[in-house]
This record gives sequence, C-alpha cells and structure tokens, in this order.
Amino acid sequence: MQLGVRSKAIRSPALGIVVLIVGVVSLFASVVAAGLDYRKWEAEGGWAYSTPSWILAWHAVSLAVIVAGVVLFLVALLLRRNRSTGS
Repeated sequence: MQLGVRSKAIRSPALGIVVLIVGVVSLFASVVAAGLDYRKWEAEGGWAYSTPSWILAWHAVSLAVIVAGVVLFLVALLLRRNRSTGS
C-alpha cells in the first residue's frame, strides 16, 4: 500500500517542529504587542486596564498553533516508530 504525499509529510517530525516554531514566534510577538499596548495605556495615565480582545485572540491562536505543532511532532514520531518496528 503506497502512502500519499500528505501521509509522508505527516511522518516527518520536521513539519511539527516548523509549526511549533511558528507558534512560539507568534506567541512572543503577541506578548510584545500586549506590552506595547500596556505601555501606551500607562503613558496616558489610565486607571483601569484591560487587554484588548484582539491581543487575547492572538494569544489563543498562537497557543493552538503550538499545541498543533506538538501533536504533529508526536504523531510523526509514533508513525516512524511503528514503521521501524514493522507494526
């Protein structure tokens, strides 16, 4: 039984690592954006601060990408292990 291109890509742990790195960089950028927004609010002398919803959504998407990267990496490792054991 021949595997398709998608199955071969999923078997490569590199895809999971790339997705994981993209998620980490995105999360870092969203934290920097939150810090800059807080600094702007602080300079204006505000009393009550709430992080904007677009930054919170950015955090959530970044964390979801990180989780997807970890899952892809683990699936690739499991598929590679099963292939090497002949299961």
